[in-house]
Amino acid sequence: MLSSCIEGEEEVWIEPDGSGRARLQITAPTALLSQFGGSNQLIAEAKEKLANSDNTRLRKLTAVSTGLNTTLAGEIQFKDARQLGSLLKNFRDPLDSQEKSEPEILFGETEVAMNFPNLNYTRQLDLRPLLPEQANNAFSLKMLGDSQFQYRVHFPTQVTTHNADTLSADGKTLTWEMPLRELFQSPQTMSFTAPIPRLSLYTTLTAVLLFALILVAFILWSRRQSKA
Repeated sequence: MLSSCIEGEEEVWIEPDGSGRARLQITAPTALLSQFGGSNQLIAEAKEKLANSDNTRLRKLTAVSTGLNTTLAGEIQFKDARQLGSLLKNFRDPLDSQEKSEPEILFGETEVAMNFPNLNYTRQLDLRPLLPEQANNAFSLKMLGDSQFQYRVHFPTQVTTHNADTLSADGKTLTWEMPLRELFQSPQTMSFTAPIPRLSLYTTLTAVLLFALILVAFILWSRRQSKA
């Protein structure tokens, strides 16, 4: 059964070269986690899948039970953010590889498109498949109460457009606050557009170099004029 004690936080840091790290924390009723094999089985399976990844390194994965709830907390490092979706496919059932796994549903579908000179990021979250088919959806959604998931992305360049709830003063950190009830009712979308990181660096360096060349040319021209 679902409970109003479900809370989640996800935070991702993206570096200019596409590498980065991520932090995830989910608090849920221990009884609910037992329906997925319990926290120990979830941790063992995650460690097994991540151990075979060349792109991702597990930094932390723990489970702490307090009262009726258990908090799962994990941190990873990755070389290429674009390959994280492929990693989640490793959690699929080998006997039914076409059906999405729970981690895939939980993290949703992400699309990163290069629209020169910008990068367009879109992520769609839809948790409806996680509801048991025999569940009374109206009752289950009511039980979620005010539970919510928070998603935060730190990007290396200033965001130009977005649909986040908040954007930091420097324009590089986006935060979405999504009620869990809405995630179970209909698809929710996170999106933003920002200059391609490496391109922004090269553009800045090119501009500085161009300015330096113009300055040198002006100085040489001034000297020739003074001698004339």
